[in-house]
Amino acid sequence: MSFALRSQFRPAQLYFRSLRTAVRAYSADAAPAPIILPRLREDMKTAMRSKDTVRLGVVRAVLADITNASHSQNPVESDGKLRALLLKKIHVANDAVDQFRENKRDDLVEKEQGSIDVMQKYVKEIEEANGYLSPAQIEDILKQQIASMDEPKNFGAVMKIMKGPQSPVKNKLYSTEDMVDSIKKLMNL
Repeated sequence: MSFALRSQFRPAQLYFRSLRTAVRAYSADAAPAPIILPRLREDMKTAMRSKDTVRLGVVRAVLADITNASHSQNPVESDGKLRALLLKKIHVANDAVDQFRENKRDDLVEKEQGSIDVMQKYVKEIEEANGYLSPAQIEDILKQQIASMDEPKNFGAVMKIMKGPQSPVKNKLYSTEDMVDSIKKLMNL
C-alpha cells in the first residue's frame, strides 16, 4: 500500500480505534479494577527502603514476569491473572525446594521458602480483596444451576453455562479444578 493511500485511511483508523476504547471503558461486564497489581511498584520501593531482600527479589521477579507477559497474547492486567502467575511461580519454587532438599542444600531451601511465603501472602491478599470462591461455594452455585437446567444435564452443558456470558461466577476468582471436581461429584461421573 502506498504512503498516500495509507494517509487517506488514517483518520478512519483513528476514529474506529477511539470508538473501540470508548466501548470498552463503558462496558457493563468489565472486570473489577485490580487492587494488588498497581501496588507492586510501591511494595518494591518499600522493600528497597527497608532492605528486605527476599520481598524485593520476589517483587522484582513478578514485575519482570508481568512485563514479559505484556508482550504476549495474555498480558497480566487483573488481580486474577496476577494470582495465576503467582501460583505458577509458587509451584516452580516448591519443585526447586524439593530438589534442594534432595541435594541437602538447606541454605537454598530457606531462601526459596522465604520467596514462597511472600508470594503466598500476595495470593491471600488477592483472594480476600476479590472474593475468592471456595469449593463449597462453587458446589452450592453448581447445585442451583443444575437444578434450574431444562436441557439434558451433562458435563459439557454445565460447563457451558458456568463459563458462558451469563455465568453466575463471572468476574469472580475460583479454581477451575474445584469447579470440574464439583461437577463430576454432583453428576456422579
